[in-house]
Amino acid sequence: MEAPLRIIITVQKEIHAPLRIQRRKKFFALDVAAQAGDTIIIDTKKRTATKNGENILASRVAGSQRPTIKGEERFLVSSLYGGLQSAFEVKIYFANVML
Repeated sequence: MEAPLRIIITVQKEIHAPLRIQRRKKFFALDVAAQAGDTIIIDTKKRTATKNGENILASRVAGSQRPTIKGEERFLVSSLYGGLQSAFEVKIYFANVML
């Protein structure tokens, strides 16, 4: 069973659109740029995406799927120019659900 996620991205320096979260062959992308100090929150349980509290879900890139987690997963977060080692801090929250 896959669990929903809440991803919080705290921007450290400017990032360029699109912001992309890759998991295996699936991706979730937002056509949104951000400046240092911005906070982007993607909440797949509530089906929301916000930047500094403002709704940005309309900037979702066609074909993207809301990220979920099942077991041990790896995510790649990138922008237009590739990986963002020091451009932002990412925190991923989820509930470990056992049946």
